[in-house]
Amino acid sequence: MRNDVDPMSNCASDRLEMSKWTEYSGTFGDKDGRTKAMHYIINTKTEPPERMRHDVTLADDNGWTMAMIWIIYIKTEPPQWMRHKVTLCDVLGQTMAMIWIANVKTEPPEWMRHYTSFTDENGETMAMLWIENVKTEPPEWMRHDITLVDGEGRTMVMLWVQNVNTKPPKWMNYDNTLRDDDGRTDAMNWVKEKKIEPPQWMRHEVTLADKYGQTMAMYWIRYVKTEPPVWMRHDITHVDSEGRTMTMHWIANMKTEPPKWMNYDNTIRDKYGRTDAMNWIMKNKNEPPEFMRHDITLGDKYGKTMAMIWIENVKTEPPDWMRHDKKLTDKEGQTMAMFWIENVKTEPPEWMRHDITLVDNNGWTMAMMWIYHVKAEPPDWMRHDITISQKGEWTMAMIWIHFIQTDPPEWMRHDKTIADSSGQTMAMYWIQYVKTEPPEWMRHDITLVDGEGSTMAMYWIQYVKTEPPEWMRHDITLVDGEGRTMAMYWIENVKTEPPEWTRYHITLCDKYGQTMAMYWIRYVKTEPPVWMRHDITHVDSEGRTMTMHWIANMKTEPPKWMNYDNTIRDKYGRTDAMNWIMKNKNEPPEFMRHDITLGDKYGKTMAMIWIENVKTEPPEWMRHDISIKGDIWHRTMAMFWIQYVKTEPPEWMKHEITLADEFSYTMAMIWIQYVETEPPDWMRHDITLGKGRSGTMAMIWIENIKTGPPEWMRHDITLVGSRGKTMAMHWIEYVKTEPPKWMRHDKTLADKNGETMAMYWIENVKTEPPVWMRHGITLGKGESETMAMKWIENVKTEPPEWMRHGITLVDNRGQTMAMHWIEYVKTEPPEWMRHDITINGGILERTMAMYWIRYVKTEPPEWMRHDITLGDEYGKTMATTWIENVETEPPEWMRHDNTIRDKYGRTDAMNWIMKNKNEPPEFMRHDITLGDKYGKTMAMIWIENVKTEPPDWMRHDITLGKGESGTMAMFWIENVKTGPPEWMRHDKTLADSSGRTMAMYWIQYVKTDPPEWMKHDITIKNGWRKQTMAMYWIEYVKTEPPEWMRHGITLEDNRGQTQAMYWIENLKTEPPEWMRHGITLVDNRGQTMAMFWIENVKTEPPEWMRHGITLADKDGWTMAMLWIRYAKKEPPEWMRHDITLSDENGETMAMIWIENVETEPPEWMRHDKKLTDKEGQTMAMHWFAIFKTEPPKWMRHSKTVAYKEGKTMAMLWIEYVKTEPPKWMRHDKTLADKNGETMAMYWIENVKTEPPVWMRHDKEIEGGIWGRTMAIYWIEYVKTDPPRWMRTKRPKWMKKD
Repeated sequence: MRNDVDPMSNCASDRLEMSKWTEYSGTFGDKDGRTKAMHYIINTKTEPPERMRHDVTLADDNGWTMAMIWIIYIKTEPPQWMRHKVTLCDVLGQTMAMIWIANVKTEPPEWMRHYTSFTDENGETMAMLWIENVKTEPPEWMRHDITLVDGEGRTMVMLWVQNVNTKPPKWMNYDNTLRDDDGRTDAMNWVKEKKIEPPQWMRHEVTLADKYGQTMAMYWIRYVKTEPPVWMRHDITHVDSEGRTMTMHWIANMKTEPPKWMNYDNTIRDKYGRTDAMNWIMKNKNEPPEFMRHDITLGDKYGKTMAMIWIENVKTEPPDWMRHDKKLTDKEGQTMAMFWIENVKTEPPEWMRHDITLVDNNGWTMAMMWIYHVKAEPPDWMRHDITISQKGEWTMAMIWIHFIQTDPPEWMRHDKTIADSSGQTMAMYWIQYVKTEPPEWMRHDITLVDGEGSTMAMYWIQYVKTEPPEWMRHDITLVDGEGRTMAMYWIENVKTEPPEWTRYHITLCDKYGQTMAMYWIRYVKTEPPVWMRHDITHVDSEGRTMTMHWIANMKTEPPKWMNYDNTIRDKYGRTDAMNWIMKNKNEPPEFMRHDITLGDKYGKTMAMIWIENVKTEPPEWMRHDISIKGDIWHRTMAMFWIQYVKTEPPEWMKHEITLADEFSYTMAMIWIQYVETEPPDWMRHDITLGKGRSGTMAMIWIENIKTGPPEWMRHDITLVGSRGKTMAMHWIEYVKTEPPKWMRHDKTLADKNGETMAMYWIENVKTEPPVWMRHGITLGKGESETMAMKWIENVKTEPPEWMRHGITLVDNRGQTMAMHWIEYVKTEPPEWMRHDITINGGILERTMAMYWIRYVKTEPPEWMRHDITLGDEYGKTMATTWIENVETEPPEWMRHDNTIRDKYGRTDAMNWIMKNKNEPPEFMRHDITLGDKYGKTMAMIWIENVKTEPPDWMRHDITLGKGESGTMAMFWIENVKTGPPEWMRHDKTLADSSGRTMAMYWIQYVKTDPPEWMKHDITIKNGWRKQTMAMYWIEYVKTEPPEWMRHGITLEDNRGQTQAMYWIENLKTEPPEWMRHGITLVDNRGQTMAMFWIENVKTEPPEWMRHGITLADKDGWTMAMLWIRYAKKEPPEWMRHDITLSDENGETMAMIWIENVETEPPEWMRHDKKLTDKEGQTMAMHWFAIFKTEPPKWMRHSKTVAYKEGKTMAMLWIEYVKTEPPKWMRHDKTLADKNGETMAMYWIENVKTEPPVWMRHDKEIEGGIWGRTMAIYWIEYVKTDPPRWMRTKRPKWMKKD
């Protein structure tokens, strides 16, 4: 236990003081922080001369003071003048006394001894250090809490066994079942380190496994490399966390056939699905011995067969006996030949070459693999369809440019306009990788933008970092997907002023609201040039102004012209000073400090932010009301201290310790959670208090410390957490051993999910539950799984005999035990488990064979195949399930009517296209004119997924619309983002069911001017929102619409928004001159343009836009109210007007202020504070509903006022604050609300404890509209027996007949 004075904080504050002091001092040390005097001691081993001695408390970079250095090098007591604060600790957290023990190996002198319970950074106490260094029993005064564990989870006795090699002395309470952090017992560690049998007294339950599932016998094989002694051999089928059995350990370590008694099975696989033979190849790079070889066609978890593993590791042709179906692909869809290319980097041998057109799951062909791995042209026989593109839709030529960075060979060049899935053309690739001008033949439509909205010129700036050549410059007003202009690109990449021709509209912000000047500050780190400075009050999407950017990047006071305001807060409610602390971990400069009592959006004050980030006491000027329940979790400053500094909070910070945070964690519980020792005496209080999950303090101890809770902490062990877990269940979940005797109680009890203690054991310990724990084995957990199913899910072997029962039983997902087996074990279920295989199991109604296909990904065994036409809940048949999971053609016997459709109306062929992105096999194609449930035909599905023209046989009536009645051409624009091919274009004036024309589709998805042939009646108001084409342009392209597109600009959409409003909403700047018109126009929410500006831009609307400012919108909000809501500060003078006006909820401006700004409303805004809103709530009620504290004095008024439901202020207080209402608020407490509920009933409902004495009154009152008594309330909300004083005579309806 740590004592009252906290050495660690001394340590930290000392160092802080020192660092300040040494800043200008000539005593400054070398780069290790050592002074001359320290060097003198190290080199001469004598006292340094007088002139050299100075502040001896100064510590070097390792935290060693001069006295410590004396002890380390001279190994005697340091001279008197050199001794100073002995509580100071080094960077490992060792005090002077600990350093004495480690170096002198005797008891430290009296003056040096202090906190003996103090632990170093590794959690080792002085006594542990003594054992480690002196190797005898620590002296009496040094022994203390022996249950304390170090950072490795070792106790004092473990250290004793490790260092002294004898049975620990009696007083140490040796427990040989105790485990360290890796779950190893003393005996396991003994085997590991000494490589001999552990002494008798140390041996215990040998069946126990460590954290990685390795038993003592496995340890023996691994470290001693002989057969484990007989007493150590036990369950040989046990697997470790990697899924390896004892025999696998034997082979890996001994490289011979395992002894007979080990029952070797060469088909067993580890967690990765690898057999011993596969692992042998990976490790030894040669052929596995005969006894180890078995079915070689089987793949591991990644689908790699033994031959593939051979190629990957040995890099030669696999031996004859290992070769098998070479067409087999791994999980990535790579064939053996592709594997050969990747690993051996030469042409695959003849026998290995097969269907070379096959592409892997990422769409790579063999030739592409060759380019990637061999970096040369693929051999002739390997070249095939070069137009095939892989998953990112790179063509072979693009892959060539990426990896070889030269002109692709002639035969490889094809449609050079093709873009990959990111919209990058070949020329863009060239710029990115070769960094020169692309060759002539490669240049094509340079106005094309990629998927991120970057043009070719932007690419040039980003990768070549010079001005793009003349031919490449085009519409420079274009912004990329992040909203960056070319000039911003220039600043970011070249870090100089952008050339004249790129500068335009400098007020434009990127998507995050950052202006060009902010970019300059961020990347160039100097003042932005004059022409670039504009609206300096502008905030980005994080709520940061230009000055915040300056401080974050320059760390100095912003220049005068920037008008620095240190009270401004970012989106998180943090001021510059708070952000400074978070970033720089020291005190913010003077100019930056301001009101420190204010909390950020999460309620953290500056002092809390200091504790969280600097982890020392906040400086004096920063400390303020510490009793405040701080952040949104209601943690006090002291709780913060415990969480981040992990020591006792300083005296001034300690206050009401019974206070719990929002999750009901008290200070003591937080101590257990973060410091992981017993809380100090002064901190312990009501230990039965539950935390948020209603675990008691003892449960929290078990969860975090993983040992038995100390005696004083144990109390009613029958108490269960809110999930219904008992203490013993908690123990099993976190400690993973049998709970101690005193903790076991009604073991048949199941938690809220129906899991019994035995199920907890299976899930967490993964062995058979001890006999005393077994009971109702048919009992289901929340999903109604039996114990046997739980076993299969977690242990992945057959459940023991006693556990098997009604195996036809299905869980509430409809899965039988056999299905469970297939899902988790992925092999055929044992004979006794197979039963009605036709049952459509699971909520998805899959048959057992479908389960097999889904999880095992091979053909289901003969006995399992049955009615293949049966569809699951999605209408998928066995064949469809095969396509989806195995991604190849289904076997012959499985194919059936290919016109059958799944739940979405898709045929197998459609599903094939969606999954494999290529043409479906011949047998699968059928009526292609048919659309799925959403009206998409096969050709449309092709366009959506493959993004190229559908093959000839698939094209049909192109006017046919999809679900939204878009034509095929519209579909093409949406997915391929280029002009649809000639044959696909038809009536282009046709609009889809939302009223969008083809040209609008073009604007939305391609974001450029639609081609001439596509433009038609542009005044048409389209779409369900009745937007014009120009509005569409503003919304998606975010620039001024081209001249030909502008028309009737006063036209509104069906929300009443004009073109100018669209501009404000999307570009967040003033609309161009030609677009401004009838600005008094209101949208259908009744908001004027100026209100719209406030909502979207969050600054004052420009002069020309302000008008009728008293006008309220449809919800009764005035402009000033909107300002408060969005800008979260006082509205400018010109905007303030009738403040008594209330919105349609009856809330006044002051109430809106409280709700949005969360501080007291300014003086001028306070008015008749008795005014109540529509619910009848006064301003004071608003205050505590939000802040959960008492409203300021001026705000309190008639406290008897009841709101709409007849609740008084005191009742509301109980509902929101959940504590006793303050004295001034209590009044006629017998008064009931409109439902007849009294204050005491409110207390029971919300606080769930006995109401305070003053609140109890006529307890027989039949309260509420249901006429329930107080006792009935208690039963309903507290769910225990009502206290005796509350019980009254039974109501009539409760009496027996």
